[in-house]
Amino acid sequence: MGRKKPEREMVERLILADQHKQHHEIAEAAGLIETEGYDKAVAYVRQVKRSMRKSGILPLSDSYATDEERLEDITKLFELRHGVMSPRAAHFMLLLNCYYRFRSKDDGIHMRAIDDTYEKNAQLAEPFPMTSAIQICDKALAQYVQSNDEGRNRAARAKGYPGAGLNYKHETLIAILEITEEELQHMKSIRRHHEE
Repeated sequence: MGRKKPEREMVERLILADQHKQHHEIAEAAGLIETEGYDKAVAYVRQVKRSMRKSGILPLSDSYATDEERLEDITKLFELRHGVMSPRAAHFMLLLNCYYRFRSKDDGIHMRAIDDTYEKNAQLAEPFPMTSAIQICDKALAQYVQSNDEGRNRAARAKGYPGAGLNYKHETLIAILEITEEELQHMKSIRRHHEE
């Protein structure tokens, strides 16, 4: 096996030093943007990070939490907000609530995934029409089915994801669910990078 290119070694060192650094920041620190251009440099960093995850050098768990942790946080957000949130945040919270309940290893939670999601919809200050709630549950179910497909799981892991299905990083969830700094204090798994 040949030696690694010096730029690859540099990119790997930078990734290991701070796994949460943005791809473009790593590319810039490695001097790749100057030599390769922005798009090629960022794509190269993504490729290196993906191969590091695939080979086990870089753990998957740094950005993704367990289903149980996510479900606890989604449930807590519903409690904290008393049904008051933007339609976008409400849609994603219902979707994630249903999905993580489907994924639960506890049969009682799993079997109540759809009913609980309908109940949470009814608790919203501005609930979605039942047809929308049904569509949200259908989407969650489809993602759950994909998460149990070994072929899709292998393909997702090859791309650097923990598996098929809904996989959101902490920062993405904070943005999508519009989580405030005060709400973050109550979260068990969702947190900003500097808190990990």
